[in-house]
Amino acid sequence: MDDKTVGSGSDFLGRYPVPHRVYAQLRRPPNVLVTGGTGMLGTALVPRLIQAGIGVREISRTPPRRVSDAWSAVDLASGQGLQQAVDGIQTVIHLASNESRIGVRSFEEIAMERLINACERAGVRHLIYVSIVGVDQIPLSYYQAKKNAEQLLQRSEQPYTILRSTQFHGFIDAMLGQLFRFPVGLVPTRLVAQPISPAVVADQLLYLVQMGPLLSTFNMGGPEVLRVDKLVKEWQLYQPRRKFYLPIPILGSVMRAFANGWNTCPAYAIESQSWADYLQKQYSK
Repeated sequence: MDDKTVGSGSDFLGRYPVPHRVYAQLRRPPNVLVTGGTGMLGTALVPRLIQAGIGVREISRTPPRRVSDAWSAVDLASGQGLQQAVDGIQTVIHLASNESRIGVRSFEEIAMERLINACERAGVRHLIYVSIVGVDQIPLSYYQAKKNAEQLLQRSEQPYTILRSTQFHGFIDAMLGQLFRFPVGLVPTRLVAQPISPAVVADQLLYLVQMGPLLSTFNMGGPEVLRVDKLVKEWQLYQPRRKFYLPIPILGSVMRAFANGWNTCPAYAIESQSWADYLQKQYSK
């Protein structure tokens, strides 16, 4: 199956509000399966699906901490338990992600290949894959693995939609924590990012579930593109004490790609929580 409109296109998604039909106590048989439901995006998405009256089945190697409509033990790397979990499902939302390699292949490729095969055998109507803005331009091995997984899906006979997102607020927050874990921070100040709230991406995924397969790839990003020095300046306001940091130069093709903004999509920014709003909410708990 050829990808008809690969490229940016979340202007189409953002043109319509996400329907919110709430069924307080209704529990339908699971018709949406979510991989990686315990991550930042999954914890925002699963409650939205349930609130909309959609039956949800989660799969993982270990049970989720929260109560779920249905959960199945599945190992995406080996495929154990996958076919049974997918049988009877109409839509699969693939969030599970891992930078590891299994032999010479990436987890991303192996998991996608197994998922496509299981979905095709089960007659799944729609496979939604969440990827990252810039996977087609940034020469990072993990990004290349995500791009390879996208291509496996695009070339398959499985009806699909691919949604690429920029980095989540929480991910950037954690990365800054790593840069400042020593007495003096070492910060690539000239890199840029476009932080986005997982809640906004979850809203778009709920909309895609209701839309059905679009056979396309869409980009979406947060409301502002910021240099890392700006991110750091605001982040430091909420830390127990401010640390001195040294700007480090842009070295290598990967850093140049992030400095050039290839990980952003300002033309497809979604009005949502700003970096400053995230910090205030996160650190005022």
